[in-house]
Amino acid sequence: MPQAVIFDFAETLAHLEPDKGETLQNFVLERGGPKLDAADIGRAFKCLEVTNPYSSVEIRKNEQREHFYRLYNRHLFQLLGVEHLVSSDEYYTYAMSRERRWQLSPHALPLLRKLKTHSVPIYLASNFDSRLRKMLQELKISEYFEKVLISQEMMLEKPDLDFYRAVLEATSLPAPSVVYIGDSYSLDFLPARQTGFAAYLLDPLELYPHLDFRISSLDEVDALMLSKVSLKDCSR
Repeated sequence: MPQAVIFDFAETLAHLEPDKGETLQNFVLERGGPKLDAADIGRAFKCLEVTNPYSSVEIRKNEQREHFYRLYNRHLFQLLGVEHLVSSDEYYTYAMSRERRWQLSPHALPLLRKLKTHSVPIYLASNFDSRLRKMLQELKISEYFEKVLISQEMMLEKPDLDFYRAVLEATSLPAPSVVYIGDSYSLDFLPARQTGFAAYLLDPLELYPHLDFRISSLDEVDALMLSKVSLKDCSR
């Protein structure tokens, strides 16, 4: 059993509904474009995490956010090969007009309850702004976390190793004894491993089938908790 578990928030413990991939897919279809494959859309989003990362530290005003996402959408449609068919600027208006809410992932609450029952300290580490605290209250999961570490409040963000060092310091535990779970290879898995955490990538679309220490769903975390595999080995 690990001494603590750290979770990412977006696309790990919770996701937007309607799903951002489905929203994009529907937009392209409604305008006469092709039906894009969900895995292709997922790969495009993961690629943009590296090439066009969103900064909750630097982007604080609505106009900054709009400018970022208009450019982001253009690059997204270029990666998907549909920019000549649909308007990336129109997609910004389309996406913003949709009422979207954060919803807990299906296995998130049972997992948090089980960890709490076993007295495993739980931490949340997210690239987000202070609105996250209200969201956690609305989702009724605030009580499960020892600490919530938010990039905008820390003025540090993933994948900066200083962010991860600050998270490690917050646990007051040796890194190999702490399991870290997030959905991004570049923002979560890689820097968490470099910090020494026993990191696992949540990869439901199986975009990284070759990767050791990946899981397809949060319901696999139970097996990690009971695994006889050394956590120290997992963090190598």
